Amino acid sequence: MATVRRSLTPYAGVPSPEGAAAMRRSDPRIEASQRLALMLGDRTVDGWTLNASRGGIRIIAEAPLELGDEIHIRVGDDGPLRPGRVVWVQDEPDGCIAGIAYLDVPQDKAAEEPPAVLESDPNDGTER
Repeated sequence: MATVRRSLTPYAGVPSPEGAAAMRRSDPRIEASQRLALMLGDRTVDGWTLNASRGGIRIIAEAPLELGDEIHIRVGDDGPLRPGRVVWVQDEPDGCIAGIAYLDVPQDKAAEEPPAVLESDPNDGTER
């Protein structure tokens, strides 16, 4: 069975009817592996980060998500609760892999600043 990825935006370089604003961004990304919680109304979904950028985050969620879902996401136990939108989903047998665009970052600023959701441990060089 082939993997199917559903997306609200076209792959980079593919013209879209919505014009350049609908093109995917290619912000610098930092690999990460942190627990997270997604709040969708009265439902909470647990998951893990895969990578992060200033404008969004790639995650593994332990339950299915739908394209366009507006969520709130908390990375780590005490991270800020941030608004986001599911912009692509790859369904998996035990949940999904998804891309979340943060809604609290002006899109013209998203590529200018590094992600703020991760911190490095100077003792071992890993990100957490």
